[in-house]
Order: sequence, then structure tokens, then C-alpha cells
Amino acid sequence: FYALYFIYYNKLMNILTFLFFISTCILFFFVHSLIKQKEQIIHFLKRISITVKEVRYGNFTRRLKPEVMKETRHLAENINKMIEALYDRELMIKAYQAELESQTQDLSEMLKMQQNLTATLTHDLKVPILAEINALKLFENGDFGSITETQLYTIQTMLRSNQELLFLVNTLLDVYQHRTGNFNLLKNSECIVTTIKEAISEMSFLIENHIITFNTPHEELLMEFDKIEIKRVLKNLLNNAFAYTKKDGQIEINLQKQDNMVIIEVKDNGKGIEPENIEKIFDSYFSTSKKMRKVGTGLGLFLTKQIIEKHGGTIKVTSKINKGSTFSFSLPL
Repeated sequence: FYALYFIYYNKLMNILTFLFFISTCILFFFVHSLIKQKEQIIHFLKRISITVKEVRYGNFTRRLKPEVMKETRHLAENINKMIEALYDRELMIKAYQAELESQTQDLSEMLKMQQNLTATLTHDLKVPILAEINALKLFENGDFGSITETQLYTIQTMLRSNQELLFLVNTLLDVYQHRTGNFNLLKNSECIVTTIKEAISEMSFLIENHIITFNTPHEELLMEFDKIEIKRVLKNLLNNAFAYTKKDGQIEINLQKQDNMVIIEVKDNGKGIEPENIEKIFDSYFSTSKKMRKVGTGLGLFLTKQIIEKHGGTIKVTSKINKGSTFSFSLPL
């Protein structure tokens, strides 16, 4: 009995030993396979990182090689498709950029031609307008003989129209000079009070029946500025006030010192400016004159802002419909 038991026991142990050996081998190959897959995945992720980095810096020729593993092979194919799509987009963007640069260059050349044409036309227009103004003044003064009241009224109307036209032509020329960079301020020590009075006097042809007042606590105030250009600012603001204020309307100019700045206001009680137009009022070629049936280029306030900013000042506007507008600008002392 013991001998039989011993024989069966040895057979059982041999079977168990064999099974353990087989299990160990299977486990070894399984673990080895997992480690190999892990290394392949890590290697694959590294190559993805390198590829993405190169694509990021513009190398769209980079591709991931096909993988042995089914899962990573599909991922590699999808990444390659994504790179191809990005490359196509890159080509499209470059084509659009080239077209845009071409259009921009054409537009720049057209704008330059337009500005040159504007400068030439306005300069050529200025000469006959000045000649006509001088001739009309001679008629007005009676240098060619006496004239009737009706003739005087007609001459003064023609003179006023020509002065307005000259004002518009000068504005166009000044804007052209500002945009081409052919403009420099000629600052001198000047009296700002006297300059405002002179601007009001020189705009008398537009005053008609308007009531204009100038308020300041200073009889004389010397400061550094370009007298011609600041006069142009004042004339533009006065012209704007006259254009949108009815006859017998009130126009008020106020001057005061505030810290190290001089503040000048041009205030009217005219039609006012619509709220949606306040922010656009200083843009070039923006004008509400078409609605009001007034003659205007939309450049006067644009030029005004350019001049004030070149002096180191600022300009702003407040307005209420049917109550009037106030243009206020500052100049450093």
C-alpha cells in the first residue's frame, strides 16, 4: 500500500511541477510582451512629441511611420491626416496673404494717386479763386465805379461763396500735407487771446446774423504755439458752429487756464450731434452735412484733431440734440 501511495504521489508531484513550469513560462512571456508593448508605446509617444514640435515650427513634411500595433497604427494615420490638413490650411493662408498684400499694394498706389490728384487740383483751384476774390473786393470797394445796393449785395454774396470755397480748398491741401508728412509746426511765443480775436474777425464773412461772444479773464496770455495752425483750428470750429446753428443763433468762445494747460471752448446752441456720431465726428471724410444740406468735406474736424494733438493737447466734444454742441480743446502752456 505504501509503495503504491508513493508511486501516485511522485506522479502527482511531477504533474504539478510540469504545470508550474508551464505557468511560469506563460507568465514570463506575458510580462515580456507587456514590457515590450510599454516600450513601444513610450517610443511612439516620444515620436509623436517630436513630430508635433516640428509641425509647430512649420515643418509640415514630418510624418509618423506606420506602427506594427493596431491601436498605435490607427493613431499614427490620424495624426498624419491632421498634419496634411494643417499643411493644406497653411497653403491656403499663404495664398490669401499674397493676394491681400497685392490688393493692399494696389490700394496704396491708388490712394497715393488720389492724394496727388487732390493736391494738384486743389492747388490749381486756389489760384483762380484768389483772383476772383481780389476782383470782387475791388468791385465791392467801388474801384471800377459806383454800384447800386442790389449790385453790392450780389457781389458780397459771391465774395462770401468764394471765401467759403477757398476755406474748403485750403483744408484739403492741409490734410494732404499732414498725411504725407510734409508738415511741421512753427511754434513761436504768441498771444492766444489776440489769435482768437483775429480768427473771429477773419471768419466775419460767415457770421451773418449769428451772435458771437468771446469770454476770457485774460487780456493777454503768451504761450508757445503755431499761430497759423491754431487759427485754422479756431476757424474750423467756428465754421462748424456757423454751419449747424440757425440765424440769430449764439456762438460762444471761452478761454481759461487750468493747471499747466489752456482750455478753449467753442459752444453753440444749434442742432447738436446725434449720440451715435459723437465717436466718429473726428474721422476723416465723416460729415453730417449731407443730412443738413450743407457743403462740407468731412475733413475740417479731422484736421483740427491732428493739429491739436501735434501741439500736445487734446480735443473732445459734448452735444445734445436741438440744444447745441461744445468743442473743447487744450494746449500746454
